[in-house]
Amino acid sequence: MILFCRDSSLRCAELADLSPSCISLDDHRPMHELRALIPKTIAVQGNMAPELLRLSSSQIGAFLDKLLDSMQKEPGFIVNLGHGVLPDIPFENVKYFVEYVRMRTV
Repeated sequence: MILFCRDSSLRCAELADLSPSCISLDDHRPMHELRALIPKTIAVQGNMAPELLRLSSSQIGAFLDKLLDSMQKEPGFIVNLGHGVLPDIPFENVKYFVEYVRMRTV
């Protein structure tokens, strides 16, 4: 079970107390800080701000590099947005996001 709620990063300790398999986290705090607050037995998912997909591919890649580098040695990390894809996000940017993560994590 993946647990998600609004402002999840502000409630991560309480959400961890529910013992889900995974907590999906929003972008209010850096993922590496949140990972430190959640037991390693619980996977974490997120937390790229969906608005970042409006940026150029090089800016998206730079953000992903920072996120992936910060979580490189952390178990149970799933790259994802901190919330859903916004209606005005160009499809090409979503595709780039997915392909970039695949390239970096294979």
